[in-house]
Amino acid sequence: MLVEVNLLEQKEQRNMLPLLIGGVFLILALIVFAYFVTQSKQLEAEVAETEAEIAALQSRQTENEQTPVDDVITKRMELVKATSQLEASWISATPVIDRLIALLPERGFFQSFTLVDNGQVNLVVRFDTMQEVAAYTSRLEEESYIHGVEVNHVTAEEVDGSEDVYDYMPRYISEIYLSVDHAMLSEDVGIDETTME
Repeated sequence: MLVEVNLLEQKEQRNMLPLLIGGVFLILALIVFAYFVTQSKQLEAEVAETEAEIAALQSRQTENEQTPVDDVITKRMELVKATSQLEASWISATPVIDRLIALLPERGFFQSFTLVDNGQVNLVVRFDTMQEVAAYTSRLEEESYIHGVEVNHVTAEEVDGSEDVYDYMPRYISEIYLSVDHAMLSEDVGIDETTME
């Protein structure tokens, strides 16, 4: 039996654990660095895009600040023109209304009065009896400044169930169209006392 004796020193095996840990840390550091670099580039791109939007908004705002002044001036001129046209075509209905009221019977009254600028008058008048409707229409036809009296329709108010039919007198509602001489509507001419008699 032979005994082998090794007189050479054996090499110690290197401990790889610190190298392994260092390599892992180095890889992690590279990953974190790459992440921060991409995030930084992304933020720079967003900042550049936001600055471009701000510049576009500022240029639009300066354009919009200039155009409203022109629009306001144009609208003001149109308003002045429309106002002067309205003032030129202004008509006074007071003499006509006064005379139409004077012709009403004692208990007759207007429910509505509409005067169109061409001299057309639309009346809705309330009366006590049908005879008052006829009398009022006849008086209107006798007026020299009124042309074309037309009674559109006459309706009676309905009696509700709470009223006694024998104690309640229904009111008649008449819709009347008439034409008034346009010269009588001007502020200067009016309806004088001779036409009212």
